[in-house]
Amino acid sequence: MSTNTPLKPGSTELRARLMENVKSAMKARDTFTSILLRSVLAEIYAADKNSRGQVSHSTEINIVRKAISRRQDCAAQFAKAGREDLASKEEAEAKQLSEFVPPLMSEDQVTEHLLAAFQSLAPKDITEPRKATGMLLKLFYGQVDKSSVDADVVTRLARDTLKSIKTETQN
Repeated sequence: MSTNTPLKPGSTELRARLMENVKSAMKARDTFTSILLRSVLAEIYAADKNSRGQVSHSTEINIVRKAISRRQDCAAQFAKAGREDLASKEEAEAKQLSEFVPPLMSEDQVTEHLLAAFQSLAPKDITEPRKATGMLLKLFYGQVDKSSVDADVVTRLARDTLKSIKTETQN
């Protein structure tokens, strides 16, 4: 039984929505949902405690994304070990948590934003690859919310973009 409130684009009330859904699940005696959401809230509260204040919305979303990733990894391991019952439980948890996070930008969208950010770099900044990558990422994250992208994908695409542009300018 899913009692999750759908995600509203641009919403900054992730923690409040999680709490609201915990309360709804407890009232409906849905232990699966209440335990799942309470565990994610515990991770968010632990992050608050470690940072000595309330963490940002992006950090909250990244915590939920990591929880989803862990559950997907566990599901794969359980399926590999022939434990379909546990795998299906982990998959159900991952699916339920995914309702709380916005979808990630596609690689094409990330590349488009990277190219736009690249246009504002000065030609002299492009000569040193590490410095150029750092500046490009700084400009990129100035335009895009960190919670809407996968950081590893952005870094890889930034390096690829700089390499392709450097190759084009040498030819």
